[in-house]
Amino acid sequence: MHINRRRGEWTPDGTFETLRDVVRRIIVLEHYSITGIHLEIFVESEHGTDEEAFGHLEYTGRKARYVVKRRVQ
Repeated sequence: MHINRRRGEWTPDGTFETLRDVVRRIIVLEHYSITGIHLEIFVESEHGTDEEAFGHLEYTGRKARYVVKRRVQ
């Protein structure tokens, strides 16, 4: 996962085994009192595969923007 704290620079914030672990980390960083968030995906209509689309997830929080790049196995 990478974080952009609205300063223009992306910084890594670790490697996680599951999406649930990523979501838990985002919830902690954002100081949310919830148990889930909605992740966004961008799907290119002219290029790419489903695996590529599902391999790049994003979340925009109050404190930062987060990008999750999933490993395709």
